[in-house]
Amino acid sequence: MVCCHALAPKRYLVDYDWLWRRDEPTAPATLRVVLSHASYDVAARTLQRFLEGLPTDASGIRGSGGWAVVPVDGNRCALDIVSGGQDVADGIQAGADALFDAVAATEGIGLSWHQLNSDETIDSAGTGKRLQAPL
Repeated sequence: MVCCHALAPKRYLVDYDWLWRRDEPTAPATLRVVLSHASYDVAARTLQRFLEGLPTDASGIRGSGGWAVVPVDGNRCALDIVSGGQDVADGIQAGADALFDAVAATEGIGLSWHQLNSDETIDSAGTGKRLQAPL
């Protein structure tokens, strides 16, 4: 009998080289996270529960304490964590920690973290508008 155990999801650790080597180190930065699971629906529901648990500002943007999340169009299992300003590293880490803490206990869940380049930081509608850093 062969038994397979899913690897435990890994917590994101901020990559200061990624943030500080950019042309504008305090410009908005985007960390994309993609959830995976043997069942796409489980991964999508897990992410949706996380999103629903976040506070929403007057503009309908979800996030907290210097970071915001933007769902990725066409992928119910992915979202972008966005932060900017002088505390960009703290914001990215706080958003990643909040997501990890909310979803890591889901059995079989996987997380992949992707540090996007500045030209990939666009709004979820795909219009190419730069996201404003959360205040």
